[in-house]
Amino acid sequence: ISAMANFRSKESADLALQTLGHQKNLGVQPTSRAYTAVIFAFASLRNVKSGRVAFDLFREMQVLDSDPSNKLKLDRLVFAAILTSLRNARTKESAENACVVLSYMLDLHIHGRPDIEPDERCYDACLNALLNS
Repeated sequence: ISAMANFRSKESADLALQTLGHQKNLGVQPTSRAYTAVIFAFASLRNVKSGRVAFDLFREMQVLDSDPSNKLKLDRLVFAAILTSLRNARTKESAENACVVLSYMLDLHIHGRPDIEPDERCYDACLNALLNS
């Protein structure tokens, strides 16, 4: 999935998303790394639809992360990926979603996930999403 996502074209992003779907359909849980690669692939397309696809993937990851029996855990890299994707979508909706994501990240950090502290990339992406919407 990571290799397909690295080609940075709509076709490769769509193929990576399909592969992620097939993996889930077969009952094989994708890793955080696989989700993050697909989110970054859609972020590189820099359009509204890509931002929505990436945000939907992030929401899936949130559900998995909140399940204590699931191995998938959100990390700083996935937050950087989704914030980058929302910044690149350049809409009011994506800017609002970026604020929600950053707030969620801060909440996780404050409540016991020290590895998820926002860094300058996260703040910059959120600020740019707001300024570019």
